[in-house]
Amino acid sequence: MKYDHFERFIEGYKKGPLPGAEAQDLMSPIIKGKIRDRSYSLDKARHSGVMVLMTLHNGKAVLIMIKRVNKGVHGGQISFPGGEKDVSDIDLQHTAERETFEEVGVKSDSDKIIGPLSSLYIPPSNFFVQPFAACIPNEENYTINRSEVDQLLLIGIDDIDSNLRYSQHIIKRGDEIITAPCFEYQDQIIWGASAMILNEWLEIYNRV
Repeated sequence: MKYDHFERFIEGYKKGPLPGAEAQDLMSPIIKGKIRDRSYSLDKARHSGVMVLMTLHNGKAVLIMIKRVNKGVHGGQISFPGGEKDVSDIDLQHTAERETFEEVGVKSDSDKIIGPLSSLYIPPSNFFVQPFAACIPNEENYTINRSEVDQLLLIGIDDIDSNLRYSQHIIKRGDEIITAPCFEYQDQIIWGASAMILNEWLEIYNRV
């Protein structure tokens, strides 16, 4: 049976359970020879929601990612649209929907949400992140919020395995050396939590 890209991901998602930590940890930064420790407390964590959104651009299926402006802990990095939960947000799905609209102008109504992906914690920024997968099978007009987004990345899914090249990224943070498995896309490096989330999405997509 031949699926289009949207049907393929949805069918893969239905085959659950989510790949979870096993898929995420394949792209986890390595510090002192170890992947990140998952034994953490979320008591004082900040909560955020992000959207892993597949849509159409010029008739072709794409994943939407952004390069953030160069400010804050994650400034200049590649990420999925999303951000911190606001007191007015009903839940983290609403956060992801609101932030995606604010950052790139794409409105992902609840009926376009496929479901949550596996959550994860980002120690450097103390964020607990809940990703949501969504499919909008029509062309979108983007309105980029330049105060938050430096660049919009539309990753073509037709040849996603060749579009995303696995590599290693070395980061120096003070006296600390971090080896980060990453995806290279064009001239950009996708690493950290974004690469971990993306890898789970890819494993779901490749189930079919």
